[in-house]
Amino acid sequence: MYDVRTKYAREALAELRRHFGSLMLTTFINFNTKLREASSLGQPISEYEFNSMGSKDFMKLAREVISLAEPKGVSSALLEQADDLAAKAERLLATSKVLIGPGRRAQSGNGTGVATHEQIHERIEQVYGARQTPEGVIFSTHAPDAKRVAIAGDFNRWSPELHVMKAGRLAGDFELSINLPTGRYSYRLVVDGRWQHDPANRAVETNPFGELNSVVEVC
Repeated sequence: MYDVRTKYAREALAELRRHFGSLMLTTFINFNTKLREASSLGQPISEYEFNSMGSKDFMKLAREVISLAEPKGVSSALLEQADDLAAKAERLLATSKVLIGPGRRAQSGNGTGVATHEQIHERIEQVYGARQTPEGVIFSTHAPDAKRVAIAGDFNRWSPELHVMKAGRLAGDFELSINLPTGRYSYRLVVDGRWQHDPANRAVETNPFGELNSVVEVC
């Protein structure tokens, strides 16, 4: 359940790599709602949603393990590296469009035009979640398999019909700006009818049903 959008996940992965180095596999399993659905139904992801990103991640993991177990697994290892490079290139392309936009480079303080790791991480945290702007609170999320994403909270009587998010610039992105008065609000995302907390918002609280609500404070 690695979520590259959260600073905590990125720091945890870096710390694991620092401690264990070459003992770690290179594959990691990204956060994916299909994995949770499959787990709740007691089904393997390969049967529940074979074409999902979660299924592809586990296929990569399986291929990496097989390549390490085979005495003559050189060709398998090379194939795994090729798959990994292709996936990294695709993620880098998508991330670069979000971070610096099409046709221009990120600006840095050293005049090189290349963003530092800290600047990139800060920008990623600004892309998703809930952030306050002069025009209102902008809610953004990434749900690549979703057809409809809505916001239900105490500011709209927990109705998933009043605030339906619009498709963003990148495939799988959804966002919506809501003008909220000063105060503290609880909300949840409704992804294709499934209620969940906002994975990009670390401010959460437990609701009466034992699940998590996301929290946003408007100043």
